[in-house]
Amino acid sequence: MSLRRVLVALLAGLAAYALLVYLGGILAARGTPAGYFEYFGRERQTVAMGLWATLTFALPMLAAAVLLGAVAARATRAWHGWPLAGLVVGLLGAAGYYQFMLPLASWPEATAQSVLLQIQSIYFANPWHLPSSCAPWVGLAVGIWLVRRQRLQRGQQADA
Repeated sequence: MSLRRVLVALLAGLAAYALLVYLGGILAARGTPAGYFEYFGRERQTVAMGLWATLTFALPMLAAAVLLGAVAARATRAWHGWPLAGLVVGLLGAAGYYQFMLPLASWPEATAQSVLLQIQSIYFANPWHLPSSCAPWVGLAVGIWLVRRQRLQRGQQADA
């Protein structure tokens, strides 16, 4: 097991998460059609938001995350051990940077508490945020799991 493989996996995790952040920005800029919220009525605005967020953001992010997770795991051969740990640390490190460190560095008036409150409001305040919040992480985990499963099946076939 080489340190180089672990570092490459770590960098692949950072790059995969960065690509998801940029894709999320592109998807979030999508406009809502005129009359969409009026169709649902005032009492079902949460349903309208959840449906719109799931269809236009969460599902594309899930598909992209599965693809990026599989590509990163396959390219770095990170389906077990230290390379897999490096990939996961890279993903978590990039998430920490984009969610916590970047806002602190970008806004002089931001405090750690205000950033944590912002993260709480994004991920936990509204139920319609849940699919969008979970999609990248579920997708990355599924992509890595698919590569790992395929690799283990190949190993079992070779042993038979």
